[in-house]
Amino acid sequence: MSIDISRKNEARLKATAQSIPLSPEEMHTEIERGFSESERDEVVDGETFSNGLLAELDEMEHKRRAG
Repeated sequence: MSIDISRKNEARLKATAQSIPLSPEEMHTEIERGFSESERDEVVDGETFSNGLLAELDEMEHKRRAG
């Protein structure tokens, strides 16, 4: 599977993903959620997906720092 996103979002996703390591359980949960959404045909384009993912990662980072 591949998605087309802007270079800006790609760079931000990579940087954010490297700075917020997910536990195996968190990673499994996110993968399962995505799979379930695709099974229900709840898909979005690459830019919309990456923007939503960045927002979720930003929230996770904020919660961990407030922690």
